[in-house]
Amino acid sequence: MGFRSTTSDVFDDDVPTGLVVGSEPAAGAEIRKFQPVSLLVSKGPQLFPLPKLTGGSLDAAKTALNAAEMALGTVTEKFDDQAAAGSVLSQDPAAGTPARHGTPVGIVVSKGPQPLPVPSVVGKAKDDALAAVEAAGLTAEVAPERVFDRNVPEGAVASQSPANGTLTRGGTVTLTISKGPRMVAVPSYIGKQATEAEQALKKLGFEVRRNNILGGFFGTVRDQSPVNRDVPEGSVITITVV
Repeated sequence: MGFRSTTSDVFDDDVPTGLVVGSEPAAGAEIRKFQPVSLLVSKGPQLFPLPKLTGGSLDAAKTALNAAEMALGTVTEKFDDQAAAGSVLSQDPAAGTPARHGTPVGIVVSKGPQPLPVPSVVGKAKDDALAAVEAAGLTAEVAPERVFDRNVPEGAVASQSPANGTLTRGGTVTLTISKGPRMVAVPSYIGKQATEAEQALKKLGFEVRRNNILGGFFGTVRDQSPVNRDVPEGSVITITVV
């Protein structure tokens, strides 16, 4: 066509590398013969390093992507025992990766430590309870003081704190160990009135079983079992009434 041509390399997001993007002057312009026409040749899309998003919040990641003219990709959540809830754990593609503007970047956001259910170990033997708590991903501690418990045998767990709910991994469950039922001396009420004997024995924490002979007309305790010895709190004391 009688024109002289030169080439200039330019970035272009749509035209493949090596193909002409356009010209200067543009197509349709009228110029004299032998004047130069510059051909703009694509060298592909301009790439920019992706910003670092990990360690910050989701809002901070969005701001950084907008500033870099990148797009937010898929956001997923996962539990993490170390990272606070809402912080960015990872990104894909990684920080520093060359990418064209508008590239979507997927991120994984922490949901914080995973809550673990607290197992109920009341009534279990001490060693079994410790093993159950550790197996649940928690830490078991034994309270320094043992307690009397009429329902839990000696050496078993009388109570725990917390008793239920959830804790994060490594959270502490405190176990209080039973000394078994308290031993209480049983006084003799032989010769006493049955009503008086029953009230006194119940006040000491015993259950009372009354065995009437001939209808228990006189209401007097003729016999008692057990008597004059130590027995576990809550034991049954039988009185024979005439």
